[in-house]
Amino acid sequence: MFVVYHKKTTKIVGSRVHQTWKSSGAAKGHLNRMAKMGYNTSEYAIADYLLFLDTIEKTVVRTNLMTGKPFTESANTPHFCSPSSESYWSM
Repeated sequence: MFVVYHKKTTKIVGSRVHQTWKSSGAAKGHLNRMAKMGYNTSEYAIADYLLFLDTIEKTVVRTNLMTGKPFTESANTPHFCSPSSESYWSM
């Protein structure tokens, strides 16, 4: 499984949460389609999903909405799944 991610922010690219491709060729094909849509593909890279999770993915410090205490989470955590958002606590 491979992911396409933004090099600076390590956000995973795709229409679904944590979109993966079965081969590096399929991920490269997605980069080619992004280039045709006008994206600067030099800002993006391809990595094996497990390698990405272990060594590449950044974490961010956010504040828990209910307690006010800071916590760390993945940069790719969807907003509605984060304790720092009102939608997390209103479900």
